[in-house]
This record gives sequence, structure tokens and C-alpha cells, in this order.
Amino acid sequence: MKKCVLFIGADYTSIWTYKQLVSKDMLKWIKSGALELVMICDKKHHSFNALYGEVITGVLPEEAIYTPLRQVIKHAKIIQGKAISVSPFQQTVTYDTLDGSEKEISYDHLVMGCGMEDSSKYIAGLSEHSISIRKPYGLTELRASIKNNILDFYIGTTEASSNIVVIGSGLSGLETTSYISEYVDKEYNRKSGKPSIYLINAKGKTLKEGGLSQATLAQYANNVLKRKGVHSIVHAYAKEIFEEGVLLSDGSFITAQLIVQALGKNTVPVKGLKHLSLNPSKKIETDIYLNAKGYDNIWCGGEVSLVSKPNTNEYCSSDPVWLIMQGSQIGKNIKRSLHQKTPQKFKFSGLEQMASLGTGKSTIELFGLPIWGWLAYIIRIAILFYFFPAKLRLLNLWWKNFIGKKNGLSETLTYKKFNSETRSLVMNRQKRSIERLKVDQE
Repeated sequence: MKKCVLFIGADYTSIWTYKQLVSKDMLKWIKSGALELVMICDKKHHSFNALYGEVITGVLPEEAIYTPLRQVIKHAKIIQGKAISVSPFQQTVTYDTLDGSEKEISYDHLVMGCGMEDSSKYIAGLSEHSISIRKPYGLTELRASIKNNILDFYIGTTEASSNIVVIGSGLSGLETTSYISEYVDKEYNRKSGKPSIYLINAKGKTLKEGGLSQATLAQYANNVLKRKGVHSIVHAYAKEIFEEGVLLSDGSFITAQLIVQALGKNTVPVKGLKHLSLNPSKKIETDIYLNAKGYDNIWCGGEVSLVSKPNTNEYCSSDPVWLIMQGSQIGKNIKRSLHQKTPQKFKFSGLEQMASLGTGKSTIELFGLPIWGWLAYIIRIAILFYFFPAKLRLLNLWWKNFIGKKNGLSETLTYKKFNSETRSLVMNRQKRSIERLKVDQE
């Protein structure tokens, strides 16, 4: 009897579940029609977000982190749409297609590998007056905004209005701020001054509370930010965003020329699975086999799930390596289930945490041992390259980018995809900046 494994979303968990299911023995099932793999996703690419920093600093062009889904999941049927409801009892999923119609599909095994929604709507004015690093080519817009002299002291802007403010929470904001600082240092290295950079943790947490579990690594991160001259604000959070700057919860206002959105995300349970989300975070709790509790054919990993960390009373972080290993275990367990075998426990516990604070400035907690600096950076790059789904494509784009820089064409690849609408947005911001300057001088 034909079996169907249905994936909702194309995050790390889904991709690495798929990779396990297309092993040599399972390919025979797929080619014979005994097993069908189907993915419902509203995107056409898989985003490897762990390399954001390398894009910001120009090591990689932005298209390098976006791998076309058809290239990653060659043996799966891709449905362009968005899952809107699940019926666990009938084993069906209802989804919206691109043309607005609703359709239904049945499954034997369901993999919840969807991401989460952008949380920018919870801060007034953030979507309208900021650049989001998560939207397609948002990193390109960010680099262009800095490079196009919007923050250039030579156009006469005051030091206050030249501020860069990063609205972030946890490691996402920390990493983005660090790499922006590195890029700004490179761009302004021959100038008399440079913009001030502020990191405002949206939740008002310290670095340790916001993501870095080990005090040693949190202290290292603090020291890196201080050496970079970053102003880290943890006593207040962003309350409202205006074109001119950021209003904080304590009533203070930071004037800014550029506001960057590097927020975490909020869980949006798919309709029909809300009864599985019995915790304040609205995430789906799993058992030791990565099944949604109470169901042996619904598998959960990644950002929408709460997975217990083996041999502890804690939950796994949303670090890419954790999500990848969860997906890998889900794939193994689905294969075992298809072969009428009992699933195995999720046992991965080696790599606790990994973050990058710039070139040569990374932190890793490996088997409980904190590592930082160049050694951690090299280990991080090796791990990410090992897990990258399209290694040859990544190397090819990196090499073209490298050659382009040597020929004085460092932005050629990036600007090829930089559409006219984004260019217009950047130039309008620059124009408004100059107009405000003239008014201030008068």
C-alpha cells in the first residue's frame, strides 16, 4: 500500500528529515511508487540563515544562502501553498494554493518543519521604518544603505542622526549587530569617525538570559561588543519605531539614520494542532522520539516544537545544528516505522550552542566546554559547511564573489538581484536625511 510522508514547511528539520528518507534503500520505495514525499511550502527556496553574518560583511553574496527547493529535494513533490489546518484524526491537511483556492491532502506521516512568523507586528512602526534581515535580499538592502553614504559623515549628518540601531532579541540580534559593526569598521576605516551602533534587546534581557547559557561565553560576547564600541541596551526595550528613531520603554529616544530588524520569531500553530500546544510558548511538545505527544505519526522539530534536551530538564535551543539533528532523527524514525520497527530516542547532546560575533570571533559550547575566538570560528565554519545542503553551489558563489572583489566588482553579484523598488527605497531615505539636515542647519 502506498505511503505518503507530508512535510509542512522547508526549514532545517524538514530538509534533514527528507535527506534520511532518500537513502539508498528508501529510493527503491520512492521510484516504485510505494512511498511518496510531498512538501507544502509557500517559498521556493531553503534559507540557510546561519550564514547571515558572512553576507553582511560581503564574504558571500546573498543568493548563496538561498538554495532552490527543487535542487535540495529532488525526489519530493513540491506544493506551492500554505498549510492552514490539520485533522490528526482523518490524517489530512488543508492548504491554500497560490491562486487562493483550498485543497486537501492525506498523509501517513506528517512532519511539522515549518518556521514561525515575524514578530515585527508587535512593535509599532517597526515594519514601516526598518530593514528586516529576514526578508529576501534584506541583507542586500542593509549593505546598500550603509554603502550608499546614508550614514556617511561626509554628507554632514550629525553624530546622533548617524546612529545605527538594531532591534533584536537573543543571539539573532547579537550576531547581526556584531557583523554590522565589522562591516561599518571596514567601510569607514579611512575616515575620521564612524556611526554609533546600538543593540536594543526587544525583550530587555541580558546576553545570558537572551541566549548565551554559559556565563563565560556571555562575558566574552559582552567584551566583544565593548571593543567594537556597540552600545548594548538591556534596561529598556523598543516601544515604538519612528522614521527618526526609536522610542524606548523608559521614555528615552534614540535618533537613528538606519534601523535594523533582527527579531526572533513567534510561533503560529497550524489550525487543528492547537490542542497539542499546552505551554505558554504555544509550541508543540514532543516525546523522546520526536512525536507530537499523543500521536505516533506526527513528527515535530525545529522552531515550532519544544524538544527536551537529552538527560536534562531543559529544552533544546533553536540553533541550526539542533534543528538539523532533530530532522535527521525524525527521518530515521519514520524509516523505522515504515519497516515496522520501534522508533529510537533522540540522544544528540554534543553541541550545546554556537554563535558568531564577527570574523574570528565565535563562541561554541561543545560537550559542555566553552570555546571562543578563532578556534570556535573555524569549528563553526566547518560545521556549517558540512551541513550546507548545496556545497558546490556555495563554493561556486563564494569563488565568484572573491574573484569579483579582486577585480573591483565586489557588489556585482549582489546588486544583480537588487531590484529597482529597493534601490528607490534606499535613495529616498538618503534624500530625506539630507532634507532633515538642511532644516536643522536653517
